[in-house]
Amino acid sequence: MRVERPSKLGLALLLLISLLITIRVPPVSADLAAPVWWDPDGVSQGYDWHYRVPVQVPGGSAGQSVRIAVDFNALLSDLGVTGDFDENSVRVVTDSGTVLASQAFDDDSYNGSPDDLNNGRGDVSFVLDRDAPVTYYIYFDIVENGVKPAPAFPHPDPVNLIGDYSFELSPPGTEDPAPWEGGGYDNVYSAHQVVSGSDPHLGGSVAYSGSQSYKIGWDYSGSGPPEASGTMGGWVYQEVTIPSSAVLTFCRRMVSYDYPPYDRFRAQIRSTSNAIIETLLEETAPSGGAGWKERPWQCFSFDLSAYAGQTVRIYFEAGNTADNLYGTYAYVDDVRLLTWLPASLGDPEGFGLDIIVVEDANIPGDPLECGDQVLVKVRSDVGLYLDEYGGRVLEGEVRDSQSNVVASLVLRDDGVAPDDTA
Repeated sequence: MRVERPSKLGLALLLLISLLITIRVPPVSADLAAPVWWDPDGVSQGYDWHYRVPVQVPGGSAGQSVRIAVDFNALLSDLGVTGDFDENSVRVVTDSGTVLASQAFDDDSYNGSPDDLNNGRGDVSFVLDRDAPVTYYIYFDIVENGVKPAPAFPHPDPVNLIGDYSFELSPPGTEDPAPWEGGGYDNVYSAHQVVSGSDPHLGGSVAYSGSQSYKIGWDYSGSGPPEASGTMGGWVYQEVTIPSSAVLTFCRRMVSYDYPPYDRFRAQIRSTSNAIIETLLEETAPSGGAGWKERPWQCFSFDLSAYAGQTVRIYFEAGNTADNLYGTYAYVDDVRLLTWLPASLGDPEGFGLDIIVVEDANIPGDPLECGDQVLVKVRSDVGLYLDEYGGRVLEGEVRDSQSNVVASLVLRDDGVAPDDTA
């Protein structure tokens, strides 16, 4: 914290022992013992962090990711601090002082939306190191306290709510790779199964990533069998409950012997009773005459936040839609429903050990004897608080060398009431 208006606070102590000051400026507070203030290399050594804010994660499992929008300028204002927020200073730390291995501060986004750089706010993301509920601490600072080194942590990935998202967990030929369910309009001739290898007509991998995908449609180059219906094709879906913020991404490769405007690949949101709620993507057979051709691998993204709280089907289908001539099918892979675990911020805190320094002391002799009075004057940047917020005080503790509290006292800067003595 930068000095604004230093004040002199007289403090009479019976013994000169360690002094720990805790700032109490509601809603601002700091309890330096719970948890112990994180410092990577010791107080006044290397780099010191001066501010922190607790972040509570109510639910989730170890390995899942959290993202929370943090307005650091607002937190500094709450603390009464003026200065330039240091974008390099953000660190997410456990209550035991362990820096989380995967974390990031994205200065160019806020609440997941693009945001201006260097405006004192952004999205903080991190990966849980244990099952929630859990509380972590986001440490931060201003450049006036010394620019911190830029962090170099792996960037967290959002949580994927789709099970077996790349169809790698079941062997080729599986029609219902749990939790997916597949089927066909004609189970004799329609394709709806996990596949691997190369496309039989055009070559190239049937998988966008990994070695497997799910094939839906009708793989046939001539007219359909005599008993074929007008619609031949396959489908696959998975039921999920949409969280408050969620983005659906998937990749598809479409292969067809037909030509526009015939045949379709569709990605849809359907109800649990299979009613169509929204068609996200609909494509016809690729351009050209009759003959094998493709729409090559392409990935798509859709915001599903509008369906928050609803249980729906993520539904894909491909095949013939007008007749039983020529075949069309698609490979679906890398289906993800991406979200971040929610979290909330507590009240910001300031680091007292860097705020309070001994100005001078009157020590009667060495060694000290019980009953000797020692006058210690301290200079406090938090005089800023006391000047601007009348009636607010500093609460201090006197501790011995083992950090045991031997006395508590109140320091005032109103020019009227005396300071406590201990």
